Amino acid sequence: MLLDSKLQLQVHARRALTDDIHEFDLRSADGTELPAILAGSSLIVQTPSGELRNYSICNDDTERHRYVIAVKRETASRGGSRSMHEGASEEAVLSAEVARTGLRLAKGHGHLLIAGGIGITAMLSLARRLLRGRDGDFKLIYLAKSRSEAAYADIILGPEFVENAICHFSAENGGRRLDLGPWLQDNGDGTNLYYCGPAGMMDAVRLGSIHWPRSHVHAEQFRKDGAGAIDNERFEIRQTKTGRVFRVREDQTILDALREAGLKPTASCESGFCGKCRMRLVSGDADHRDMYLKREERASAIMPCVSRALGGVIELDF
Repeated sequence: MLLDSKLQLQVHARRALTDDIHEFDLRSADGTELPAILAGSSLIVQTPSGELRNYSICNDDTERHRYVIAVKRETASRGGSRSMHEGASEEAVLSAEVARTGLRLAKGHGHLLIAGGIGITAMLSLARRLLRGRDGDFKLIYLAKSRSEAAYADIILGPEFVENAICHFSAENGGRRLDLGPWLQDNGDGTNLYYCGPAGMMDAVRLGSIHWPRSHVHAEQFRKDGAGAIDNERFEIRQTKTGRVFRVREDQTILDALREAGLKPTASCESGFCGKCRMRLVSGDADHRDMYLKREERASAIMPCVSRALGGVIELDF
């Protein structure tokens, strides 16, 4: 089930960015103007298979006539990305809704964006906003195995980003990955860091920026099926001490749901890094998406700022 105010979006055009990544240009089926978005926003899409998937909106946030998303086809997916590739042909109509969560540009003197592979989709609208704005200097670092596997390489390597972007293709550098250490050494000038990509890159950036103020670090975790930052389903949490049940929507975090219910849970970074919002997991299976808990802690704890339930209900002590 989708959220209440769903959009009907027609696939106006689609094109192959790489062998396994396709771009979808989505426009209102009735020709009306689309709701305004902020750079970093994402779109919850009901795929042709009926499953909900969240994809980053890649185009300029000033555009009101379309939303552009890019979808990577994953052979091991649960069907969402595959059905977009196979069933979302031109003229197809999809139900969708702009998610209420997403990456957001923070105040600061500078911005460092790091994208790996399909993670460029979460960074592209931020970079475009920074190009035309007065938000301070920025640098975009784009990492991929090869040029042929890099979505939007033509744009990042083109004149639009020539002064702000660095691309590194390991296949063109003897298989060597770019050393991000020099870029992550110092945050004395108040630079904000944003990053998104495969798990290995995410871990490397997280560890490399561990000395940065958490308020200056912003991460977007992609799911294995090639969807955007969230591959979510609704679920419920039961509070141990009261028995009270809270419903968590697809576009909400546990913290969001608790705040909507009038509670004031303790939190800080809200990116799964600092550990401030940690809660005791009493029962149920958790979908751990944080970068804080140790493996042995995950059976009895959860980070409600980013993690979710794998089943219908989890019980938490808070």
